[in-house]
Amino acid sequence: MLIWKEEGLAMTWLYILIVIGAYLLGSIPTGMIIARRKGVNLRKVGSGNIGATNVTRALGRGWGAVVLLCDIFKGFIPVLIARKVIGSEGWQAELWLSSTVLAALLGHCFSVFMGFQGGKGVATGFGALVALTPLAALIALCVWITSFSIYRLSALGAISAVTSLPITIFMVYPSRIFLAMSLVIAVLIFYTHRDNIKRMVEGKEKGFSTR
Repeated sequence: MLIWKEEGLAMTWLYILIVIGAYLLGSIPTGMIIARRKGVNLRKVGSGNIGATNVTRALGRGWGAVVLLCDIFKGFIPVLIARKVIGSEGWQAELWLSSTVLAALLGHCFSVFMGFQGGKGVATGFGALVALTPLAALIALCVWITSFSIYRLSALGAISAVTSLPITIFMVYPSRIFLAMSLVIAVLIFYTHRDNIKRMVEGKEKGFSTR
């Protein structure tokens, strides 16, 4: 019994370390790092955001793609590790996996390396969802592409995708824990896009363009 308790405690600490690692990995401001190496302060360019869209505006599509992939993998890698270590069966596994997804997303949006400021979380959240539930992530991507193709507004694409996410998650993987996680993701993405929403309501949001 003592051995079982010790093993259970050790696994709990391992899960906690995975969640902390997800937050720290998500916190790495890849866009800001790459832009600074190119002599550009993203906070003073375009929208002031550190994500791939603003990097594309500032540095071109090539570097924007690099940042996009880096931000996606910041979410994908920790959740993939969590699935390998924790598994995916049972409510406890679902809780730890959801915590890992949210930790990576919170890291990107509120980076410990940037005074708890950061990006808007779309790419990192997408990467985390790809590792957790690929089909739901694919559907969300299709919603984003459809919205963006029509309106050419990246923010509107993100908002449309996360609005559909809770329904998609519950249809693909009917878990109350994952449903709660998807609702938290939606609220967070709405929060990080609050300025974009205000500009869209006022008709001042700029469509996506590259140099």
